Amino acid sequence: MRNNKANRALIKAARRNGVSLESLLGEIELAIAIGMADPDPAAQAFWRSVPRTGDRPTPAELVEYIAGMEQLKRAQSTSELASSLNICHA
Repeated sequence: MRNNKANRALIKAARRNGVSLESLLGEIELAIAIGMADPDPAAQAFWRSVPRTGDRPTPAELVEYIAGMEQLKRAQSTSELASSLNICHA
């Protein structure tokens, strides 16, 4: 299984929200279908940027991608903060 971390996160999210994993996956798959059908150019650009093995991303692929985007944002924020504080990286 390729997306172990993402799959574990999905299992935790289902438990935390008191729903079955199947129900959660179904909701995410529906959201993916609706999102991918959005004609807005920005929405289309986002969906084109999501790595996937098939025609549309799986819930795990989407979670993995979004988590990676958040990590990148945090790293950039940290780097910008360090720059503004004149902290040098050796």
